[in-house]
Amino acid sequence: MLFPHVVHLQTEKTQARQVSRVQNENENPRRQKDPGPSPSQGAPPHSGIMNRMFRRSNRLSKGQFDETMEKGRIFHSPLFLLRSFDAGDGKSFRASVVAPKRIAKTAVTRNAMRRRMYAAARPLLRMVGKTGLRAIVFATRKATTATMTEMTCDLRDLFVKAGVLR
Repeated sequence: MLFPHVVHLQTEKTQARQVSRVQNENENPRRQKDPGPSPSQGAPPHSGIMNRMFRRSNRLSKGQFDETMEKGRIFHSPLFLLRSFDAGDGKSFRASVVAPKRIAKTAVTRNAMRRRMYAAARPLLRMVGKTGLRAIVFATRKATTATMTEMTCDLRDLFVKAGVLR
């Protein structure tokens, strides 16, 4: 034998036995079996929120973001703050959303807030009247508890106030 320390195992797959679960004496029999994800694990996968941002052609680049922050006008609403800037370059409307750390401490909460903001703003993209506009939408503390309908209505009113929508 060339390699005495090598053991050849059986290559056939064996059927897995089903093990019945034995109830622990400390377990509550009325407890829900699968409680689902905890709140710290974020939104469940089928929560109705689309998990994508705007297309790249509708998002601000870093340079455009910085220019909008420097030169943009500020508009307020109960749920959001909007910084808008007319670049006059004739390109498509571009926007970004921001969920500041001061309103949501954990990254999970901030990311969920950003996804909700993108989902609320997505239907408004088709109604933008001018080209060359850039916008940055910041969430306020009240936006963390707002419903999607409230967010969409508030964003629409804010975009009208800023002259972004027709």
